[in-house]
Amino acid sequence: MRRLTLLLRSTTVLALVLIAAGCSSTIELSPENRQQIRLVHVSKDVPEQASISGHLAEIHTATRGGLWFSSLLTAPVGIVLAVLDWSDDEEQSSIRFRSFLEKSDVDVPHLARSRFLRHVANAKVFDSIYTEPGQGTFELQIEHGLSNGLGWRGSWKPWVTAVGSLVDREGKVVWRHQATISEHDARVPEVSHPARQEKFLQRAYARAVDLVTQELVDHLVGA
Repeated sequence: MRRLTLLLRSTTVLALVLIAAGCSSTIELSPENRQQIRLVHVSKDVPEQASISGHLAEIHTATRGGLWFSSLLTAPVGIVLAVLDWSDDEEQSSIRFRSFLEKSDVDVPHLARSRFLRHVANAKVFDSIYTEPGQGTFELQIEHGLSNGLGWRGSWKPWVTAVGSLVDREGKVVWRHQATISEHDARVPEVSHPARQEKFLQRAYARAVDLVTQELVDHLVGA
């Protein structure tokens, strides 16, 4: 019961944080700041959160509740055990998922930074994007995962949410925007067997990250 209470508390806190962040997720870059901030760089630190929706044998483990579902009398016990195991396994599942991506040569933070740099360079908004410390620093945060929303076809797709911010020398956020590419986006290719098709997984993630970072830069330049 104590573990379940702690889980509910942490879920509530996370929801409040996400609501608060959503209220101030977009800050337009003013004409004044656009003129004053000419020398920038992109932070090498890109925090990430990763999760997987659906069952992938290489990542997930069985719960203790399975055997208890054989009888109506013991089924409630199975439900409780399964819920506790799922809550405990969520963090471990995220760790195993990131390890799985690492073995598959999918480095989402590196992808996000490099693609964002490329799009900013192509936009030609600043005089330099490699000046450190410069007059401004771009900061990226990434949340991503794999979803088997197309499970009836045996296919998986990545989804990516990115938050980009531009912070001036005084530490003030002068631009911020959030963009999302969902698993339903037709521009992102499907992957039938993520564990056996590393190249397809790499291409799918690269496409999703490219699209989401392009959306951030489109907002930055006012496209």
